[in-house]
This record gives sequence, structure tokens and C-alpha cells, in this order.
Amino acid sequence: MKKLIALLSLLMILALAACSDNGTDSGKKDTKTETIKIGAIPDQNAADLNRSMEDFAKDLEEKTGLNVEYVPSVDYSALVTAFERGEIQLAWFGGLTGVQARNLVPEAEAFAQRPIDEKFKSVFIANNDVKIDSLEELKGKSFTFGSESSTSGHLMPRSFMMEAGIDRTRTLMESRITPVHMIRLISSLNQVRTRQVR
Repeated sequence: MKKLIALLSLLMILALAACSDNGTDSGKKDTKTETIKIGAIPDQNAADLNRSMEDFAKDLEEKTGLNVEYVPSVDYSALVTAFERGEIQLAWFGGLTGVQARNLVPEAEAFAQRPIDEKFKSVFIANNDVKIDSLEELKGKSFTFGSESSTSGHLMPRSFMMEAGIDRTRTLMESRITPVHMIRLISSLNQVRTRQVR
């Protein structure tokens, strides 16, 4: 985690340094008066996310001399909207939200990724009482997707289902979208007997 913070800090310093000249007569600027607002998708426990992002903000502040404020986001789309409006200048997005943000703010750039992000997987989970051993067997069943802005909880599962001939509006008995990230949903399933389908 410290290596990640160090890498991100270095990248942020370079990115912020490139944007720091405001054309003042002296060519110098009191950077401590500027505030950079940062955000992150709420893809984990809120307390853990807040703690790590506050630490990151403090580290970035020390390395740049800028005021850095972490602004929590209620959901994925709220972070994209805040970035589009300029309310957040630096954000930690997921795969899909990163694309959405760059489409809305063409001058935005993606410049860092955690190593773990390359290893994310979408997992289909079925109640043990339901006889499903393949995605094709979802036909006629109910299914709950993760947040529409989640890459691993919505975009990729939907893609895998389409490859298996499952159209969520035609072949599922019912499909729902949970407003919370799948990690939160899965953590609540510990009382239900489940098994991985894919």
C-alpha cells in the first residue's frame, strides 16, 4: 500500500506541476491557498476507504504543498458527475467509470492503476437450492446485477450473459440492479448458502 501511495503521489505531483502555472506576473504562486479535491468510487467499506483516502490526501498535500481534500462519494455515478462538474479534480475510478469520466471530460487522463485491478473477476453466485451450473441455465430465473456503474458487478456479467444467449429483458424472469457495490452484497450473503456458478 505504501508503494502504491508513493507511486500515485509521484504521478500526482507531476500532473499537478504541469497544471500549476496560472500566468501571474511573478511567475510564482502561493500553492497553499489552492485546494485540490480528490474522490474515489465507494467500492469498499466506507470507513476503510475514508481512512486510506485521508492518508493519501495528507501524503499528497505534504509532497505538493497544495491543500488536498478528500470528498467521499455516495455512489459511482455521483463521483463521475462531480468530476464532470469540476467539483473533484482527481479521482480514483473503476474501469467503466473511468471511461465515462474521460468521455465527459475529454482533457482528463488516466495515469495510474493498482496492480490488483488487473486481477478483478466477475463471479456469478447462486443459492444452493437453485439448480444452476452454467450461465445458460439462468434462463427463466431471477438475477441481481451490481451497480450499473460497476465494471465487475454489472458490465462484465451482462457481457458474459449476452455471450451465453441471455438477454436480461427477454430471457430472465426478473432482473434487478442493486444500488450498492457487489462487495457489500456478497458480505451480506454469509447467512445464505451459496456457490459459485462461473
